[in-house]
Amino acid sequence: MGILVGAVAAALLVLLNASILMERRSASASTDASWTLILLGSAVFLGGAILVGVVASHRTAGAAFAIRRSVDELSAGKIGVRVRLRRGDELQDLASAVNRLAEELDRERASRA
Repeated sequence: MGILVGAVAAALLVLLNASILMERRSASASTDASWTLILLGSAVFLGGAILVGVVASHRTAGAAFAIRRSVDELSAGKIGVRVRLRRGDELQDLASAVNRLAEELDRERASRA
């Protein structure tokens, strides 16, 4: 995620510097080009922000869904249920806590049987 944010920031910096350099070269001819670069920079920023938002929400919402599904299965009495998250997903600590709870429930159920 940090690499993506850095890449967007670098692209914006390049566009901003290009806009400043073009402004110095010629005042009248570069006005249209400056606006084009500003609009292009805004589009890059907006696209990067949307991409970062989608990736971050996918990692959080997907993890929350997996945890909820596992908790529902545990409450239904299933044995051997564990939360499995993808690498880089958020909520890893919560998933670990649910897995420890599932192991304890499995041990209790085994000792009763």
